[in-house]
Amino acid sequence: MMDGPGQRAAVPFLRALTHCTDHLDDLELFEVCTRGGEAELNDLLRHATNRIVRPGQIVQREQSRRGLIARADLTLTDTGSGMLWAVIESKMVYSTDAVDAQGMWGPKFAKDVAKLTRIPDPNLPGFLLTWMPHFATLRRPLRYMRGHSADGNGFAARRTVDEARAAVEGWLDTHGVRAPRVTIREADSTDGHFTLDAYLTLIPR
Repeated sequence: MMDGPGQRAAVPFLRALTHCTDHLDDLELFEVCTRGGEAELNDLLRHATNRIVRPGQIVQREQSRRGLIARADLTLTDTGSGMLWAVIESKMVYSTDAVDAQGMWGPKFAKDVAKLTRIPDPNLPGFLLTWMPHFATLRRPLRYMRGHSADGNGFAARRTVDEARAAVEGWLDTHGVRAPRVTIREADSTDGHFTLDAYLTLIPR
């Protein structure tokens, strides 16, 4: 389990994850996920977390601190002292890749883990944020169709969301301390049935 500075820093992000997409309808969120909108999801989380932590703290993107971190995807900073409270690197993996294409996404995730482990301050928590969309059914083809097969109603994922979750959670658990999965949305849109999960993992140093 997370404890100390890591647990304190994780709390507002985990709270924000549960409602950061509430203002989007199912089809809008479906579209964000289908176009690989990792940066868009990061921004949604940034705005939602800022509504929780302001005015004492602020979440920003693409921040660098000499000797600490370069171009972090998200940072949590004290607005008075400027002290960093947390650093987050994020990655998206489609559930259809989670089981069968770990050789494709695993090295990319490992690169961010390595970046976080190089933070020299042991008291500055570094997190890996993982977004995982799962398209169980599709009523129209997407640009990226790996892991789906045609059926009588369109296309269906060859792997279940539970199989994908097990694969991703297993990888994360070997690299850090993972907070419980947050299922942000599970819904039927006009284009298919989808689920969006997120994981926040503290990377030890």
